[in-house]
Amino acid sequence: MLDIHEGRLSELESKRDGDNQGIPTARGLQVSLCGYKLLFPPRPKGLPANPWNIIKDKDFVYMREEDGVWYIIHRRVSSASSSGGDFLSDDNLCDIVHRDEDLRIIHLESDFQPQADGIYPTSNSLLVKVLQEENDVTYIQPYMHVNVTPLQGSVLDIFEAAYQSAKQLMNSVTARALADLGDGDIDLDLPAYKTLFDGLEPEIRHIAKMEENEAALAAARPTTGKDNVVLFEVIIALLFIGHFAYMGTRNSVTQRWCVD
Repeated sequence: MLDIHEGRLSELESKRDGDNQGIPTARGLQVSLCGYKLLFPPRPKGLPANPWNIIKDKDFVYMREEDGVWYIIHRRVSSASSSGGDFLSDDNLCDIVHRDEDLRIIHLESDFQPQADGIYPTSNSLLVKVLQEENDVTYIQPYMHVNVTPLQGSVLDIFEAAYQSAKQLMNSVTARALADLGDGDIDLDLPAYKTLFDGLEPEIRHIAKMEENEAALAAARPTTGKDNVVLFEVIIALLFIGHFAYMGTRNSVTQRWCVD
């Protein structure tokens, strides 16, 4: 049992300089690492599971910090890999985050600091599910190894502009009319429904081209290309359907976790 636990956290622990070598306990391996809770927005009502088939890669999800900093969480090894993968679950990342509650990400860094060249490094992290919290120890079930990468510069500005645009879309007449249909079984082929749903795309295009987004689009163009309005529309749609997480309060480096 101990060998299994050590294998799950060995890469995280190996980067410590002796200040956090896992402690075997009766309930598993106990370590002290930083971490934070993942919080997810409610999905808009009246939409199919994957509208426009917009989610192509189910092993990544975006994350927003309270101050408007954005990250990409990406499974280190694709769930499509059938053998030799460094992962603990066969489920894809999207299925887990939309299915389970009380998910955390644990990692070594107390915060994300740029390197000498100004580039923010990717954090090697572990996605876990909380099973129980008792006596200042959080008991967890590991799900998968993930990379967490901060977005930077003009790309960061694009995502924050898309986030504000998605909130605007949520309050549109079309989105509210779809929400009124509720979460029950919806006949996607019903003409009245198709009329409403098809109205979302022109609404997204209209919002994407609004004046308040011009500065972010112009600044990002050298990085994202001259047709970045299309990319911007896709990001708005992804954030609108709730394909992202909020970063909860970060735990301190002394937070104790136990792999159950």
